[in-house]
Amino acid sequence: FCNYVVSSGHYGGNVNITLSVARFTPNSDTGSVDPDLVIVSRLRLDLACAQQLRDTLDKIILQALPTQNGTTH
Repeated sequence: FCNYVVSSGHYGGNVNITLSVARFTPNSDTGSVDPDLVIVSRLRLDLACAQQLRDTLDKIILQALPTQNGTTH
């Protein structure tokens, strides 16, 4: 599971994406809850794979978005 893209870029024909998750850790000194990001995945993709991933995500996102009547596709 991840909920943030913390960095991305490209170099030498490869795409680099770093994904993280937010943890909420209680701070016993202050009594507050401190969010901290933990890296959960580093993706290294060639351009063809990056395009496949983009196309797949576009399809999934379109299916998950609500339609005008409030249901998903």
